[in-house]
Amino acid sequence: MNISKIVSFLFFLFFLVLICGYLNSQSGPVTIRDTRTLADIREEQKAKGLTQPAESTVLFKLPGQDDCRVATRVYHETMGSFDIYYPAGYDFTDPIPAIILTGQYTNKELKSRFGVTFREYQQPVDWASLFAATGFAAILYDIGQPFFSVKEVMLFLGKNAPQLHIDPDKLGIFAVSANTQVASLLLSKTDIPAVKGIKATAFLYGATYGFDLPSGKPVFLIVRAGRDDPQFLSRTDSFVDRLKTAGHNVFLLRYDEGVHGFDTKQDSTRSRDVIMEVLNFFSEHLKQ
Repeated sequence: MNISKIVSFLFFLFFLVLICGYLNSQSGPVTIRDTRTLADIREEQKAKGLTQPAESTVLFKLPGQDDCRVATRVYHETMGSFDIYYPAGYDFTDPIPAIILTGQYTNKELKSRFGVTFREYQQPVDWASLFAATGFAAILYDIGQPFFSVKEVMLFLGKNAPQLHIDPDKLGIFAVSANTQVASLLLSKTDIPAVKGIKATAFLYGATYGFDLPSGKPVFLIVRAGRDDPQFLSRTDSFVDRLKTAGHNVFLLRYDEGVHGFDTKQDSTRSRDVIMEVLNFFSEHLKQ
């Protein structure tokens, strides 16, 4: 056998080992020290010319939102990466509860329609910073395929929660509109260990829920916007009925004057109260 071919093959194997080691180091646990404030990230995006779609800003604000610390692109894998929002002033010692914001549309779809990805989209970013300002970690992620992307995040979270400074037994799910579909599907999956840590779920003006009932016993807050599309309201009422029939603990919050997307369209005393009730709901059920 040709000696030069053997040597070349051995060098090729060595090169593959080096590459695999590098990729594993990129996808492994990270030390959450390299964070930036949300204000700095917004300025960076503005300098790059990133624009947001109309009516994408959550109108309710809390002091310190833009001071929250964001660890960007935490996880590198086939499904992309995710950002973790931490409270301003958090010392990264004791683990804290975390809320995962789910998305139904892929990065490709969002980029084509709005020019931003789910991690960049103003509405989920604003909600993530609201959660951080309330004392939670909040997770936004790249979406390659709606369910499998959030599944990848949950699997990684289940294995690496301590390194991420997250309490795996105090997780929450937050979804609005059509995003409730992938959230309800996720909650039904008993083969994902981290799903067992989900203790509280909030759905706002859900558009579709699928047919899967959640496993376990997370507490639900369902916000019903009274001026929403009648089809969406019918689906919401049906979902609430199914949850109650299955024995789940459900809080139904009625916002009779609320429209679809009220958090980005209505800045009233009632809309602000509803958003505060969502934040208080997670505080009550994840901080005990």
